[in-house]
Amino acid sequence: MPLVNIIRKIITNKVILYLFSRYSTYLIQLITSIIIAVKLGPFYFGIWGFILLLINYFQITNFGISNSINILMVQYKNDNHKVNDFVKTSFFLISILCFVVIIIAFYYYFFGIPFFSKYKIGNLFYFVCLIAIMSYFNYLLLTIYRVRNRLFEIAFFQSIIPLLVFIFVFLFKEDILLKSLIIAYLLGHFLSLILFLKGKTLPKNGNIKIKYASVIINKGFYLFIYNLCFYLIIISSKTLISIFYSVEEFGFFIFSYTLANAVMLLLEAISFLVFPKIVDRLNSDDPINVVNNINVIRSNYVTLAHGFVYLALIFYPLFIILVPKFQEAYLSTCLLSLTVLLYTNAFGYNTYLLARNYEKVVSKISLFSFLLNIFISLGLVYFKVRFEILIFATMFSYLFYGYLCVYFGGKSLNHNLSFVNIFLDFLPFRLLIPYVSAIFFVMLGEPFFNFIPFFIFITLNFNYFKEILKTLKQIVNRPDFINI
Repeated sequence: MPLVNIIRKIITNKVILYLFSRYSTYLIQLITSIIIAVKLGPFYFGIWGFILLLINYFQITNFGISNSINILMVQYKNDNHKVNDFVKTSFFLISILCFVVIIIAFYYYFFGIPFFSKYKIGNLFYFVCLIAIMSYFNYLLLTIYRVRNRLFEIAFFQSIIPLLVFIFVFLFKEDILLKSLIIAYLLGHFLSLILFLKGKTLPKNGNIKIKYASVIINKGFYLFIYNLCFYLIIISSKTLISIFYSVEEFGFFIFSYTLANAVMLLLEAISFLVFPKIVDRLNSDDPINVVNNINVIRSNYVTLAHGFVYLALIFYPLFIILVPKFQEAYLSTCLLSLTVLLYTNAFGYNTYLLARNYEKVVSKISLFSFLLNIFISLGLVYFKVRFEILIFATMFSYLFYGYLCVYFGGKSLNHNLSFVNIFLDFLPFRLLIPYVSAIFFVMLGEPFFNFIPFFIFITLNFNYFKEILKTLKQIVNRPDFINI
């Protein structure tokens, strides 16, 4: 194939263009986060981290409405009338949720929240509430546009806030920079909301129906518990560190999480894009077909995730050198990367459980994992360990979460349910050996040895790269493979 044709195929490929926009945005986010950390310092960066924590709490307390619509639109893809009714009803439910946020803002105005004074939030909380209201609508619209494969609007929403933050970070500093960052979030959500509402994807027909509201809430409640408790695993760790440790130490933790999460965002862009397609494929009554799809998903996604993290461990010391104020964040950055990596090992099985309407099962798994994280973390806080050690509580909780997802997914598919088989399905030797070696060398405290886990990983997983290359070729040649 001539080079010109290959280039033309790439630049007209909506999937590649979308992924390029996401990865460019992630790079900007990473650079911006480092600049913000440098300009704010640990104290003000800790305050900014707490503001983001509040925004995260509002975003995850959406009662699963958006998640429910995501699943329902895929399951009823052949019934446009019913889908339209579901969408209209979901907007009604989101409006009620926004009214609750307004009540919270009034409560803060009349009674205040004493703990917030530690982080000097003040009137900024009202802006957080306004961001929350717009984000509820935007994430619902994002879900609808994702199922409809409208990637331009999605890319705009996911890119505009990081771009605005990138611009504002060069114009202001310290407390003024904090306020400007919040303005960037407000403006980004507002512009995205306008773009979404002007789109032609939203149904003009459809009615608000109480019986559909009940379906959305019933399905959404368990999806809400699942997503809430899953995200609360890491957010609860942030919260406990914000409460029991200094603002500076919380700043170190937020810096570490920013770097660690930046690596995983590369893969989340892919999982976000293909999620409706995966749900559609795994919603099958043919167990052989389901197992084959799960194996392909895991051999691509999980393998890539491990490779990215082990490669990142090699470069983390460079970031610490570039930002000397955050040298104390080196250990926590490495441990957090290895921690968030663990939950990717559940990928495929957790999606299968959702596709097969096992919301109750996954909600219980995430709830128990969240409670386990709280229990272990509080125990470590009681013994006054360094904040980095709390990360092991989250690591163990993700291990517990992933193992149970594989267990119940395997149970539904009639797999061998022995402890060894389930664990090796969750974390096979080809991934377990480099993972354990990475923890060992990170705790050893000698960055020079961080290349060893990556070398072990490449040696044990070389053959799996053929499958990954095959998938990449499919993306180039058939961008419509994500359509349902």
